[in-house]
Amino acid sequence: MLEQCEAALCIHPSPEIVFDRLWARTVLTQAARRLREEFAARGKAATYEALREWLGREAGPGDYARAAAALGLTEGALAAAICRLRQRFRELIRQEVAQTV
Repeated sequence: MLEQCEAALCIHPSPEIVFDRLWARTVLTQAARRLREEFAARGKAATYEALREWLGREAGPGDYARAAAALGLTEGALAAAICRLRQRFRELIRQEVAQTV
């Protein structure tokens, strides 16, 4: 029974669920936009574009090695850069949420 209710929410979500999803998407979009702008202001727009894929996923086998080689970094430097990118993204998300409450 619960599975049917959950499936129904995906097909016909309540207005509250629709609002929450749109709000969350807007918060994430705004935070990503600000992060991209910060990188661009430092002349590192290409670095942001190369790293942004890891904002929403974990690296698979060999991903860091390929990306590090493409960026001319060591895997350790790439991992550190991704860690800093994610940390700043979290900070920007918190700022965006704080502006809405």
